[in-house]
Amino acid sequence: MKILYVNSGLVAVHGPLDYYIATTLKQLVPDVTVFDLTTQLLYYKQAGELLERHHQIPGSDSNFIRQQAAANLLFEVVTRQKPDVVLTMHGMNFSPELRKALQGMGIRTALWAVDDPYEVQQSLAQANGFDLVFTVEKDAVPLYLMADVKEAYHLPLGVYPGVFKKEEVPPEYRSDICFIGSAFYNRLELIDEVAEYLVEKKTLLIGQWWDKLGKFQILKGKIRNQMVPPVEAARFYNGAKINLNLSRASNAYNRAEGNTFGWQATSPNNRTFEIAACQAFQLVDASRDLTGFYKEEQEVVTFSGTADLIQKMEFYLSHPEEREAVAQRAYQRTINEHTYEERLKTLLNTLEKSLGASKKGALVVTDKPDRYYEGVNPYILSLVPSNVQRVLDVGCGSGLLGKELKAKGVAHVTGIEINPEAANRAKVHLDRVLVGDVEKLEVDFSEGEFDWIIFGDVLEHLRDPWQLLNRYRRYLSPAGQVVASIPNVAYFEVIKGLLGGQWNYTQAGVLDATHLRFFTLLEIKKLFSWTGYKIVSAHGIQSGIVSSEEVDSFVRALRSLGLLNAGFAEETFIIQYLVVASPADADDLQEAAGS
Repeated sequence: MKILYVNSGLVAVHGPLDYYIATTLKQLVPDVTVFDLTTQLLYYKQAGELLERHHQIPGSDSNFIRQQAAANLLFEVVTRQKPDVVLTMHGMNFSPELRKALQGMGIRTALWAVDDPYEVQQSLAQANGFDLVFTVEKDAVPLYLMADVKEAYHLPLGVYPGVFKKEEVPPEYRSDICFIGSAFYNRLELIDEVAEYLVEKKTLLIGQWWDKLGKFQILKGKIRNQMVPPVEAARFYNGAKINLNLSRASNAYNRAEGNTFGWQATSPNNRTFEIAACQAFQLVDASRDLTGFYKEEQEVVTFSGTADLIQKMEFYLSHPEEREAVAQRAYQRTINEHTYEERLKTLLNTLEKSLGASKKGALVVTDKPDRYYEGVNPYILSLVPSNVQRVLDVGCGSGLLGKELKAKGVAHVTGIEINPEAANRAKVHLDRVLVGDVEKLEVDFSEGEFDWIIFGDVLEHLRDPWQLLNRYRRYLSPAGQVVASIPNVAYFEVIKGLLGGQWNYTQAGVLDATHLRFFTLLEIKKLFSWTGYKIVSAHGIQSGIVSSEEVDSFVRALRSLGLLNAGFAEETFIIQYLVVASPADADDLQEAAGS
């Protein structure tokens, strides 16, 4: 497999990651070329500044011109090298036109989205046109699949042991307690709450914005209000008895950066792996899901709340042997499983399989990969109230949505799952799991047993969703509700393909190869009203990758032909509808019959 790696072009933000990835790829792949987009953009920036300053050519220094010039050069390199796969990180400087050109040449393209979930909407927009997307956030995978990305995988960042390793450090790097990172609001709140404890210890807070602390005056002698390069960070990790590992919360600031839905980061950050590779001890806040990466309390220690944090800091400061034992176990796990070498082996194996499938013309797979059953739909999770007693999750997959619902406060979750392997995994998380085809399954549910019934991306897979909705209505309590996520076949990318004579089934998304039924918003309304429900709300989810200019032009053309319904312009942006419905009363049924 011949690979061309295009770095991010963002030296200040992702320069170290680009180096780790490019260097490791060269060690693993005999035939790999690295295109230094960062250097090219800098070169064209300097050239543009000269043209604008000395030759008075306006606009020479525009970002668009720099990107276009670099893209033209990259296209020449691709034409000359003829790689099998072009892989890039972040993707901001990888233009849609270039992706289309590479597709036209039959070259596979892959994106590693390393800023999810904080820039997930920007990443979703950039993902349009890539054949494969790898995301560092597990919960973002379903978002890419809903956005019609053919293949999306969870691939967290890792550690580069050439930089992050155990070493003896001078006294200026040593501390009792150390945290390296920017002062986001949740971190400020936590440090303010434990400031009186930290001021009595040899504490280091390193990063930008720490002057915003409410208790800055008592901690200012322990603050280095600056960012440090990775080599320096590794020294501070080595010098600390306890390294704090604090999540970056979803908040108004982060949403403004490209996460308007406020999705929380649940997957481990790369700081987790880097501290461990230094054979250093860390306390990780309990908001991160470490399952599958480390054994909690054995390889990493978590804390929940300020009282727990202070108690654990005090314990581990006074118990160096226990601290060292945890650090050593984490180190062994990290070196074996969480280096960039291991991450890129996983990525390369996935690329090999995808490339083999494309050459055979087998891009549509009706047998779902394991990741299909691992998703948690954040929209559904946000809709189900925490005080609900009993929930039925139809198509529960591996039970991760039910797990989150129970953590949120839901008392009892029952699941139905057709895939036996996924159902077995779900049994670990849910109170009860039934295995089988929901349309054929004989159930022993009582009338009114459930407060909520969830059909998450299920109804479109059924032979007769009308019959099933009607049958399961009896299992809802009097005030119960149904929530369903249903793809919108009137989505613009589907319509555009159809007008071009294409109806290309994919592994997931609106045209999932296993879909048996297709719905527009009007047909969704009919589906529920005809089966005895009243729709409480129908919220449209936008993919973030449809061009508003292209849609506007399309709508104007159709309007001139008199072919539009009233809501078409809004509906064609929607990739999926999230519907909440309750059993209809007699008046509702009469109204539905009249319509």
